Amino acid sequence: HPFVYLVEAADDICYRIIDLEDAHRLGLLSHDVVKECFIHVIRSLDGNADISKTRATCEKIGDTNERISYLRAKVINLLTVAASQVFLDNKENILRGDFNNTLIDLIEERSGAFTQVMDLSNEKIYNHDTVLEVEIAGYNVMSELLHLFVPALLKQNPDHKDQKILKLFPMQYTAFKETTNAYDKAMNAFDIISGMTDSYATELYRRLKGIEIPQHQ
Repeated sequence: HPFVYLVEAADDICYRIIDLEDAHRLGLLSHDVVKECFIHVIRSLDGNADISKTRATCEKIGDTNERISYLRAKVINLLTVAASQVFLDNKENILRGDFNNTLIDLIEERSGAFTQVMDLSNEKIYNHDTVLEVEIAGYNVMSELLHLFVPALLKQNPDHKDQKILKLFPMQYTAFKETTNAYDKAMNAFDIISGMTDSYATELYRRLKGIEIPQHQ
């Protein structure tokens, strides 16, 4: 659907910009580094922006987190307007299905707004030890949950343990009972796990692996 391009742009904008704000709150990046990065984006997107006024407004805000939040809001607003304009500029190709790019990529080609953001994120955020540890833990959680769910779905005669696992499937995912197609059955497991929040998946992993024993209410 044509609006998918807008949804994709919104997703990219939020992740790329809010990751910097979160990194500042967590102490992974200094206030000055994030502030200057956001100001660079503002300047790249709006050549008429009064940067001195933006800096002055920042200095009036006492809390450093709130300063970054103020700049983050300005950046997201500018990127939203820019993405909307790119969509309108290319609407004919988009509606015909001939648009083979992303709105954010075209914004980057025109302004170079994201280069510093992505360089900073890749160097200081996504490859930080704590982030890598969480990512590696995520691989283990996903792998173990799939290792439990998929075999239980595919077995012609599930054993007692597998039958218990199948009972964990929510009602909306019980289509596997009505199909013999292995692919459709496996997709049920992927659908369930992809819909879990990080905290729920981790909690379920800990319980099913016996690391944490569920307490009956």
